Amino acid sequence: MTGLIRADLRRVLRKKSFWIWMVLFFLFQVSDFISAVANESTAEEIVQQFQRAMSGRFLLIVTIFIYLVIFGDDARSNTEIYVLGRGMSKGRYLASKLLTCIILAGIYYGFLTVLRQILFRTSDVQMISARQLRLLGIYSIFMVIRALWCLSFALLLQQIFGNTAPAILSIAVTA
Repeated sequence: MTGLIRADLRRVLRKKSFWIWMVLFFLFQVSDFISAVANESTAEEIVQQFQRAMSGRFLLIVTIFIYLVIFGDDARSNTEIYVLGRGMSKGRYLASKLLTCIILAGIYYGFLTVLRQILFRTSDVQMISARQLRLLGIYSIFMVIRALWCLSFALLLQQIFGNTAPAILSIAVTA
């Protein structure tokens, strides 16, 4: 099971599309930071702005991307059939895929939390206190848990229907 997780992570982290999305999300966070500084918003407005950004369309895009990175390649290459044919149980296979998705979601939100910490701590304008930055970090952890919920429900629907389309639709509904 750990070998399958390692292989999936190695495969995903070598993809150029993964890093392109990371740069796009980085630019999205930088633009939110610049708009918060330019508008001279209060600390509470800035925190609410980042919470809305992380939980709305951002969660939807990240979750669908993670799902497609992990399960889209498996659907195209029939990896599931190969791994199950080699003796791994279906439960362990699905658990390893879900753990891989959780790790990738943690990487995304962890990267963005660290980026946000760096941006706010190195700026000349001290708008957000250290406590509010910690609360935004905790909110990122809750977004990983929410992504876990969306991904586990999508995984259930994929196994019932045998197709990724209902699973992606379920992510769009639950996110």
